[in-house]
Amino acid sequence: QAESSGSTFLSLSAGSEHNCGILESGAIECWGFNYYAQASPPEGEFTAVAAGWRHTCGIYASGDVECWGFDYTGQSTPPAGTFTSVSAGEDHSCGITESGTVECWGDDFYGQASPPEGTFASISAGPFNTCGITNDNDLMCWGNNHFSEEPVPSGTFTQVSVGDDHSCAVTTAGGIECWGWNELGQSSPPAG
Repeated sequence: QAESSGSTFLSLSAGSEHNCGILESGAIECWGFNYYAQASPPEGEFTAVAAGWRHTCGIYASGDVECWGFDYTGQSTPPAGTFTSVSAGEDHSCGITESGTVECWGDDFYGQASPPEGTFASISAGPFNTCGITNDNDLMCWGNNHFSEEPVPSGTFTQVSVGDDHSCAVTTAGGIECWGWNELGQSSPPAG
């Protein structure tokens, strides 16, 4: 198990059983479950980090993506290219390229690694599906629909986050809309 050093962080990402953050220096520090080396980041200066199920991905200051940890389905083997954001799911990962298109790698059994065409501002990879916000603030999701992760709500959005069996997005007006499984109230956000 890895532990946090108590340093000053600029950003944080929580994975399944491990966490990673970017320090002021640009280095990544991780702690938690490390059986697959998902909490053992490479050296270098990073601008983004995304902790997934058993793997982690980060974007170097150069824009290159590197992933480490479990790689059974290729989720830790990103394509070459320059990226502006990255999201690590369960057995797949996705990133937004410098040109705004989405590229995914890893397991595609449910179509979660087969993004639609278009340019995107944000992306969130879940266990078996992926959602993104286009540059026109439209919400798009692809992959598994077992817990009614689709259809997505209508409207315009600024952020999206995919959970295990539900998803939530922030509307352009600042509200929250969630959809999917709601047995524990996870798809019933507070008003406001």
